[in-house]
Amino acid sequence: MTAVTINGNGYSDDGSQSRDMRFGGHQTWLLPMLQDTMTEVDAATNAAISADSSASAASGSATAASTYAAALKGTSATPMTPATGTNTFTTQAGKQWGVGQAVMIVSAADSTHWMIGQVTSYSTTSLQVSVSDANGATSKSDWSIYVSGLRGAQGATGAAGTASIPYSAKSANYTVATADKAKLIDCSSTFTLSFNAAATLGADWWCYVRNGGSGDITIDPSGAETIDGMTTFVCYPGEVRLIQCDGSALRSVVVNPYYKAFTASGTFTKP
Repeated sequence: MTAVTINGNGYSDDGSQSRDMRFGGHQTWLLPMLQDTMTEVDAATNAAISADSSASAASGSATAASTYAAALKGTSATPMTPATGTNTFTTQAGKQWGVGQAVMIVSAADSTHWMIGQVTSYSTTSLQVSVSDANGATSKSDWSIYVSGLRGAQGATGAAGTASIPYSAKSANYTVATADKAKLIDCSSTFTLSFNAAATLGADWWCYVRNGGSGDITIDPSGAETIDGMTTFVCYPGEVRLIQCDGSALRSVVVNPYYKAFTASGTFTKP
């Protein structure tokens, strides 16, 4: 004895469903059961066709994307040592390289050999590039060519365009000038460290002052100008200050704290 549900309708031959085949019930329910069966077959067939269509569309999109991606890069066996200027490469046709497009050309075996520039012409298999930046000193013939962006201007790399702070030792009266920007002025002995006028030093000028000796260093701005609101102050042994100019006055920040040891009568001036 069996019972089945087809297209939402229950059929049986044991009396368990409303559409039962016993006692001549097949005369009433056989054709509806076949109709329900075909309805489900049609639905399954349409679902399979739709899935196949979606798969074909996805496959087509993937193929198109792959084709376009491949058109953004190429290769060249043209022997060449990386150099700026106009260079011509024999490559493949059909690439997405237009005039003005930035490209990067790199040796497949040695990535330290490369060129960056802009396309000046591209016709069939001839690619001409105006190279603005290059690296490497050996001729290569295994070039990979990629759509790229132009290399930007180099940013600041530290004081005065260097990665280090220039050092300047002083042991007698000295006037700090514009050329001392970004220097570490290392002082010893006892003397006065004067400064050029703030307007001469200019806005954003700065330096470090270190008292590396045992004497007192008097910091003296130009004329009636001030530093931290004072006309002068003493830089004590061990003290390091960052001194900055805004074009009209000097200011300082203590980088390393100071001390003053007294073994006899003396004067301590609070900075």
